[in-house]
Amino acid sequence: MWKGSLRLFLLASWSGTMTASAFTVTNSMGRNVLVKSSPLWMSSTSTETGSGKDTPLSQILEGGMEYQKAKSSDRVSNVVSSIAGKSGLALVYEDDTPLGIFTRKEYSQYKKEFMLTSPVKPYLTPIDDVVCVSTTDTANTGICLMEEKGAEYVIVADNVDANYRLNANSVIQGVVSINDLKGALAKGERASCDVFKKKAEEEEAAAKKSAEEPAPSKKVVEVVRAAASAPNTDFANEIDSRTQKPTGRSFLPQETIERAKKGSPIEKVKLAKDGTAAFVDVYEFAAKIRAGETDWDEIEKADLETRLKWVGMVHRGKRTPGQFMMRLRVPNGIVNADQMRFYADCVENRSKGVVDITTRANIQLRGVKLEDGPDVIDGLHSRNQTSFHSALDNVRNMVGSPLAGIDDQELVDTRPLCNALNDLISLDPVTNTRGNPYWGNLPRKFNIAVSGSRDDFAHTNINDIGLDPCKHATTGEMGFNVMLGGYMSIKRVAASIPGNMWIPADRTSVVTLCEAIIRIFRDEGERKDRQKARLMWLVEKYGVEDFKKAVIKEVDSYDRGVTIQDAQPHDHSPFERRETMGVHKQPQEGLSRVGILVPAGRLSAEECRQIADLADNYSAGEIRLTVEQNIILPNVKDTDVKSLLAEPALNNGRLKVNPGFIEGNFVSCTGAEFCGLALIETKSHAESVAKKLEGLVDVDRPIRIHWTGCPNSCGQVQVADIGIMGGPAKKLDPETGKMKAVPGCKIFVGGTIGEGAELQLEHQEQGIPLAEEELVPVLVDILKTNFGATDKKKGKRAAIKSFVTRVFS
Repeated sequence: MWKGSLRLFLLASWSGTMTASAFTVTNSMGRNVLVKSSPLWMSSTSTETGSGKDTPLSQILEGGMEYQKAKSSDRVSNVVSSIAGKSGLALVYEDDTPLGIFTRKEYSQYKKEFMLTSPVKPYLTPIDDVVCVSTTDTANTGICLMEEKGAEYVIVADNVDANYRLNANSVIQGVVSINDLKGALAKGERASCDVFKKKAEEEEAAAKKSAEEPAPSKKVVEVVRAAASAPNTDFANEIDSRTQKPTGRSFLPQETIERAKKGSPIEKVKLAKDGTAAFVDVYEFAAKIRAGETDWDEIEKADLETRLKWVGMVHRGKRTPGQFMMRLRVPNGIVNADQMRFYADCVENRSKGVVDITTRANIQLRGVKLEDGPDVIDGLHSRNQTSFHSALDNVRNMVGSPLAGIDDQELVDTRPLCNALNDLISLDPVTNTRGNPYWGNLPRKFNIAVSGSRDDFAHTNINDIGLDPCKHATTGEMGFNVMLGGYMSIKRVAASIPGNMWIPADRTSVVTLCEAIIRIFRDEGERKDRQKARLMWLVEKYGVEDFKKAVIKEVDSYDRGVTIQDAQPHDHSPFERRETMGVHKQPQEGLSRVGILVPAGRLSAEECRQIADLADNYSAGEIRLTVEQNIILPNVKDTDVKSLLAEPALNNGRLKVNPGFIEGNFVSCTGAEFCGLALIETKSHAESVAKKLEGLVDVDRPIRIHWTGCPNSCGQVQVADIGIMGGPAKKLDPETGKMKAVPGCKIFVGGTIGEGAELQLEHQEQGIPLAEEELVPVLVDILKTNFGATDKKKGKRAAIKSFVTRVFS
């Protein structure tokens, strides 16, 4: 039992739209909320209350039920947990002011409509609609009130006013249930409750006599909705009956809805039908196609091209009509052998069916058909993986350190943090199923990277939220400096900027900070110009310090004990970024990690199975993906390394453990083979050019060459040593003697990664034809001029062959 000045009230289970003493309206979650209550002009000192044999309430308090105290900003999940095992009653406060009551019974009744991550405030029975009972009243008075109101608890306080309401002098003492009162009344004579009924009838007559007052109820609804920071009049009560989940748009404030109505075409598509409908639509579409009732090209265009992206299905209609790229979620880039074999099954025997590792250490399946979508989704879910929330206006894959847990220079193990963030976005906390509508309607995509060491393998500088590990200068506690707003697009490429925030590196702090920033972005981000609908624009609109204040205010409202401090100074001692390719000792005795090249990140079904077999045989089934589109086998026994390196899969095909400094460090976007935006094909060129350059020059360090098919820069050319971006070019046509348009590129030189990373925003060359006889000499010159490359030293046999070729050609 709480001690001190406890504030408790009479809680009623109101029903209907009009009672003798109150009427209700429906709030944003479809619940009835009492908006007006008539006072019961009744006092325990009245001669009509009973025989005088009734037990005083003050004598029953000690045996009353326990209850809990909560804050208005507490999440529903926290309140439900705190009242579990107690009476099922929480009193909710804002500072020291009581706001209302929340019960476990309410939660049980309406749990399908609750978002457990939402503040409890919107779901309260308001304090003004609760009647308080004096400690000097009798049990008979309390039970009469309860029967009249349908209440379950009597809340007892000193110094209530004549209207049975709290005032400034009231001191709340305790709570008892109707069963407590009935037990007390069994010892004495119970008086009639007719007087309460009479007063209720008088109040109802007075209410009918007065003019109807729609305004008060409207006002209360608006207050309740404002408190939820997500209600709106357009979609407030919207529940998908198929999932019993609210829709994504039901959580948006009205102001956001109004901006979306005037927004981009995609915003209008989301308003016409919520993107989260795809959670079920994909099953219904597939069933109809399988039954011969429809075909993929008969699906509404907005569903086919936009909404299906909420389950990760991206139609590639321009290049491969009727086929989809299916993007997954792979938190921290960790998969296992069983999952890898499942990917192979999904793409095998498909037209152009391949598996791609992405620059977010993620997996994309290509060649999937719509009618196969449910089987892929169910297969993923059975393997504790999902594709939901992986495309378009969603929070994308959580990037962490590929060396998490196996790194002798690790500052933070990013695995539990990436998994927690993945669940925040994609796991519905109410139904415990994948697909979280709370984050189902963002203004644009959103990227999060959690770095685990000074290497910054996660590339925090090009993510909307980048968590950069850093010890607290005073306490020595490990935490993160927060970077904000990094992104790449066709109109603007921006490195992240310091947010002047530091948080501890624990799960609660990380999840709370990210949740707060995403919530602000969801409700306040740009909805009209999609080129400005990224976090950087919102931060710039606020200003860094004001945005920081907004984040702190949001975090404080969650009341989870998370504190945001000013950014902490970095360690500037000498440090050299390490490599992930090849064999490297782990801090665990007798174990090593082995980095394997996957050229351009592209895998056939056969190669997926080869990797799965290697993982089963050497790394306990674990496979780690990197943002460079390669893989790492962790925890390989040192005694097994020689056998691993001798495996045919690593010597007779594309996969390699020890590629050259150029061949082992190239990255490529999807390219024109599948992507309708790409101006050039990238992956095949990237692999071929890397091999040619490896054979032409020697370099003394890894040279990162990135390829991207268009200015959207999915291949991240601005971070590369050499970045190749698809663009226009012209070449002399020997037949006509005129210049003709050919596939070409721009070339960027000098981007850096790791500590002090800098983007190269200006191209060094442009209009270079993509034909290798034109491009390769230009790249060789850049390698020699900028990176100290020298001509390849040839062996005696190669030198003789070259001499013979020159003499006899």
